Amino acid sequence: TTTVGGSNNSIATMTGDGSDTTLTLSVAPVHENNVSVYFDGVYQNKDSFAISGTTLTFGVAPPSGVAVEAITATNTSITTATQLLDADSDTMIQVEESSDEDKIRFDTGGTERMIIDSTGVGIGTTSPSEKLSILGGHVSVGDSTGANGTEFLLEGYREIYNAAKYGNISIRSTYNTGSNASDMLFYTASGGTNTAEAMRIDSAGKVGIGATSIDSDSLVHLKSNIPNIFFEDTDDNQDWRLEATSVFKLQDVTRGAEVFRIDSSGVVDIKSGGSASAPSLIFEGDTNTGLFHGADTLGFSTAGSERIRIDSSGRFIVGNTSAFDSSSFCVDQSGLGQFRRDGTPLIIRRDGSDGGLIDFEKDGSTVGSIGTTSGDLTIGTGDTGLAFNDFVDAIYPVNTSGANRDNAVTLGDSAIRFKDLYLSGGAYLGGTGSANYLDDYEEGSWTPRISSSTGTAFTTPSATYTKVGRLVTIRFDITNTTGTGTSVIYGLPFSTSGHGSFHITWNNEGDRNHIGAYNNSGNMQLIESGSTTAWSLPAGYRILGFGLYFTDD
Repeated sequence: TTTVGGSNNSIATMTGDGSDTTLTLSVAPVHENNVSVYFDGVYQNKDSFAISGTTLTFGVAPPSGVAVEAITATNTSITTATQLLDADSDTMIQVEESSDEDKIRFDTGGTERMIIDSTGVGIGTTSPSEKLSILGGHVSVGDSTGANGTEFLLEGYREIYNAAKYGNISIRSTYNTGSNASDMLFYTASGGTNTAEAMRIDSAGKVGIGATSIDSDSLVHLKSNIPNIFFEDTDDNQDWRLEATSVFKLQDVTRGAEVFRIDSSGVVDIKSGGSASAPSLIFEGDTNTGLFHGADTLGFSTAGSERIRIDSSGRFIVGNTSAFDSSSFCVDQSGLGQFRRDGTPLIIRRDGSDGGLIDFEKDGSTVGSIGTTSGDLTIGTGDTGLAFNDFVDAIYPVNTSGANRDNAVTLGDSAIRFKDLYLSGGAYLGGTGSANYLDDYEEGSWTPRISSSTGTAFTTPSATYTKVGRLVTIRFDITNTTGTGTSVIYGLPFSTSGHGSFHITWNNEGDRNHIGAYNNSGNMQLIESGSTTAWSLPAGYRILGFGLYFTDD
């Protein structure tokens, strides 16, 4: 390589005539300072002439006979590989490292920093692939004015026409001296020479698309007359569009169907009703468990089967699809409810302490309850209730707290009576001692007989009895049609050892021969009135009467 420096000088001359003010130079100088003018060898000041192209014009015509010389210094052409070096040769500008290389290299500190070749400029690379290629670093653009404003970081355009840029795009930054915060702005060309901000990223990292002022509560702010986002899946050929106009909705572009929307009132509309086996609203990927809809009906399914339904009448149905059907629980809008199944339809459980199981109310006031005391069931209202003690097989009068109410609760009333009472045991009346125990009451008919308890019966007698405990009351109407007289009437309904009294209230003899009777060894002995003489009931005679006696047990 060779280091070259120098210039070529060109001389133009004339002889002054006192009137000619111009001199034609042999070459146009790069600058008027490259021209030196002499009159008879004396240097002339620069302000005494002016140069335009190759014409030099004097302010005052040179005097007659004066020799005028104009020396023009021109650049030399360097036709060999050249270097511009510093003193220690480690910083240089080098033209053509090798012959006809057509590259200019820039080195500092012994390392190549930049190269210019026929492709472009390379920084950090020896082989630029674009007009500007930067490898292993970054471009820093700034402004040191210290004022608020917007700074161009990068600008590009398609062409310049009449000093106007067309297809102009740019990246800019803003600066706020108060907060030292900067936003990054992206400008695009909307047509012709028009350019406008299309997107920004503010100092907090929030993104505004079409919005120059980003909503403080949003990470991304999209502002447009068509604020839609399109998602294209190149793998599954499934495209989606998210639209936010008067409503917010999700479109399945592939099927051409709306999937979901939220209107300005906050109403959420899922556009698929689904079914029990494939509900439209599911959780955590469980495709057969969730919520579905159809024909004014809302349904809940698990494992692909419907479990709960709210029908068009507002009835809540569990376990069936029809209201008040078998094997289901149902409640309607009026409050009517039903538990129904082939088995126990309802289990109510209380854990821990005794107390209520169910409270019954009328217009907000308690009218009754079912509860538990010492493991037994109680039912009642206020201070009147029953407790069911299965340990001793008994029912007790209690209040609704389960406390006993001895001798305080009445069964029925004088005008509100129970009809029949069936007891297999007895009843304690007026006290709890054995003397108060009544264990028998019986009514029926008996058959009066002649000669013995198994003898011949009277024909068509009318004879009844009432037995209360041991006391037997008998009534009889007997006509002797046997043809044989008898003084003893046999066949009393219950055996007796002789305690009792019998009275004949009517007989064929009338009052003039009143007939009496007494208990004779468990039979009715007829006697004449006022004596102990037996009286025989003649054939064809009739007697009426009653009696009281005690049984043996």
